[in-house]
Amino acid sequence: MARDYRKSNRTRRKNKSSNGFLHGPSFVIGVLVGALLVIIGAYAPEFLQDSKVAVKNPDEEEAVKLDFQFPEILAESEVVTDPTPYEEDLPDRKADVPMEYLIQAASFRDADDAETLRASLLLQDLPASMTRVALNDGNWYRVTVGPYDSQTEAGRALSKLRQQNLKAIMLKRES
Repeated sequence: MARDYRKSNRTRRKNKSSNGFLHGPSFVIGVLVGALLVIIGAYAPEFLQDSKVAVKNPDEEEAVKLDFQFPEILAESEVVTDPTPYEEDLPDRKADVPMEYLIQAASFRDADDAETLRASLLLQDLPASMTRVALNDGNWYRVTVGPYDSQTEAGRALSKLRQQNLKAIMLKRES
C-alpha cells in the first residue's frame, strides 16, 4: 500500500515545539553559574588571606636616607685618555685634488642584461654607461651612472636607483 510521506513530514514539524537553538532553563542556569564564578574569583582572594594588618607607629618609622656619592667622585676625578689609537691613518692628500663620484647600478654576466639596464637608465635622464671587466671567473659587465662632481648630485641619482630596487653603490675617486 502506498504511503504519503509528504503528509507525515508536516505532522512531524507541527509537533516539534522548539527549534533547538535556545533552551530557557539551561540558559538561566548558565548565567547564574557564570555570575557566581565571577563573584568568587573577585572576592575569594580577600577571604582567604589573613586579615592581620600590621600597624606601625609614625614614631617608630625610620627615615631611609640615600647618599649618592657619584657626583662628588665625578667632580673630584679626571680621566686621562690617549686618543692616538682612534686616529685615522689616512694618506696625506692635497686639499686641491677634486673628487668625482660614480655610482655602480649593477653588474651582470650577460652583456644583453647590462645593455637593457643602461638603456632604461638613459631613458630616465641618468648618464649611464657600461664597461666590461675581465676577472678570473669570466667577464662581468658593469652598469655605472655618472660621474658627478658633487656628492649631493650623486646622492640624488643613488636615491633614484634605490627606488627601482637596485642595490647601487657610490664610488669616490680622484678626477
